[in-house]
Amino acid sequence: MHRWLLLAVSLSWLAGLSHAQDKKLERLVVANGVISENRVPLWIAKELGLFEKYGLDVQIVFISGAGLSVAAIVGGDVHLAVAAGTPAVAAAARGAPIVLLATLGPTEYQLVAEPAITSIGQLKGRTVGVANFGAGDYFVLRRLLPKLGLTEKDVNTIPVGVTLSYEKLRLMQAGKIAATLSTVESVARYEREGHKLSRLADTLKEGIDVSGTDIFTSRQFLKSNPARLKNFLRAFGEGIAIGMKDREIVYRVVGKYMKVQERKLLEVMVRYRYLLGPNPQKPYPLTQALDLDLKDMSAGSAPEFKGKSAADYIDSGLLRELEKEGFFALP
Repeated sequence: MHRWLLLAVSLSWLAGLSHAQDKKLERLVVANGVISENRVPLWIAKELGLFEKYGLDVQIVFISGAGLSVAAIVGGDVHLAVAAGTPAVAAAARGAPIVLLATLGPTEYQLVAEPAITSIGQLKGRTVGVANFGAGDYFVLRRLLPKLGLTEKDVNTIPVGVTLSYEKLRLMQAGKIAATLSTVESVARYEREGHKLSRLADTLKEGIDVSGTDIFTSRQFLKSNPARLKNFLRAFGEGIAIGMKDREIVYRVVGKYMKVQERKLLEVMVRYRYLLGPNPQKPYPLTQALDLDLKDMSAGSAPEFKGKSAADYIDSGLLRELEKEGFFALP
């Protein structure tokens, strides 16, 4: 994987803020679905005033689920969303005017179960919790089960109504579900806190590419407000750069938003982050993973997706402009 370094602009943070204060800030309403460690670049940008530095008055609102975020964008209630990319691409493939701009990286899921379940075969007839039907983890489960020798009919898949992986683990602990898909970070946190579970499968080891969390907007807003969106990506990108250079800021921000103070636990929670981890990559949407999602859906409940390409619902033009301007650089 390409190692990269996002070069922050030469002006200091305080100088940037001073400049921003000399002009009117442009409003940008951003939907965010979960309070999670993979939102670190956004939290850094918010905490350090990077949005203001680039002339934005960013309001982050909580909307649970990518489907609701898509609806909010189409309805004009929000301008931008940070949520699972698969439902957004699915909506775009059905005609919604949605376009993906960037990614926060893929998600590595683990299929985990209550401690008494120690093998894949023991999952037959048991309840597996997903955030919602049509949510990102639902599509991942549909792709994972056949690789494990199971079908969707072998398990009882139910929507639990929560998108945060750690909260699904709490539901499993309470006996509400027998198994679930959870991010590797959430599983590590859960075990670090002394809880027991069985790890049954891993999407990375099974060769399943997961698009994870993406940044998307409407085609109309992109057409009419490219500069505003570009400034958002500048602040987002500088948040990545700062996080790469100063891990203490990452720990402080994650600790604040996730309400975690233990240093070892914080280290576990941010260890695998795609944009801040050992092999960071540029935040271009993961077209191949999204294509696999469309292919899987076309073979199942959405035959109308057959032959459609995720590339048709992605616009990386703003990221390419930033890279051309020297905002990204490969060593």
